[in-house]
Amino acid sequence: MHRNLGRLVCPSATRAAGIMAVVSVLAYPGAAEAAAILYGVSTISNNVYTINPTTGAATFIRNIPAEVNVTGAEFLNGQLWITDVIFGGYKTGTVDLGTGIFIPRITQPGSNTWQGLAANESTDTFYTVDLAGQPTLLSVTTAGVISPIGPTADIRGLAYDNVSGILWGVNATTLFRINTLSGAPTTIGLLGPGSNTLARLGLAFADGTLFLTSNNSLYRVNTGTGLATFIGPNGLTAAGIDGLATLEPQAVPAPEPASLFLLGTGLLGAGVRRWRRQH
Repeated sequence: MHRNLGRLVCPSATRAAGIMAVVSVLAYPGAAEAAAILYGVSTISNNVYTINPTTGAATFIRNIPAEVNVTGAEFLNGQLWITDVIFGGYKTGTVDLGTGIFIPRITQPGSNTWQGLAANESTDTFYTVDLAGQPTLLSVTTAGVISPIGPTADIRGLAYDNVSGILWGVNATTLFRINTLSGAPTTIGLLGPGSNTLARLGLAFADGTLFLTSNNSLYRVNTGTGLATFIGPNGLTAAGIDGLATLEPQAVPAPEPASLFLLGTGLLGAGVRRWRRQH
């Protein structure tokens, strides 16, 4: 029987080509990412919590067997760093989230005067504000090299947006944008009612949103106006959650185009061979 090969359709090959197209659409455009996770550190219970960004509710994770005093918190390279830990003097260091053990890495020159902490991932350094005397913005390496940048505002919470390269800070009433080269603060606006306590302020970016913890509650901060919108209480009135930090998820790498091509052509070839055996 004569067959018009130009019009012949191989069902198995068609299915394989379809699978190739689906694989390309699902895997090639980019990496699959999970949501960032907010962590809070208590300066009363010395506990670490996760914070629900939708409700503000806190969930206990680990106890830190060391005294934490009005802390700043930040993740860098997947590690949780906190400041103002009384550990044979005031220290900044890392917390093992599996055990809660604090590892001192940097000796602070003063007392509990580093109440905010933010990380610049591109330079692998931290920003903090030393509140002793004239508040001063500092650059601090993970090896403990401390470099004064310049005078700034009375900042109690810090967050660095690694996408835009902007450093944000808050005190009891106000949101600031801070120049990372000079320390000069630019007032953005008042936080508004509710978030008006001097101590226990934490600031962090998560999924493009600036979050504030204050008065044991979570707020969303408008970076254009400074206004803080109430999200919800953490449910731990006596815990004193202060430091706020964001753990950004690691993206799942997308297959390389060449890998997808080989996968697709392999499926297509298998379909063609199966069709030929059947015919």
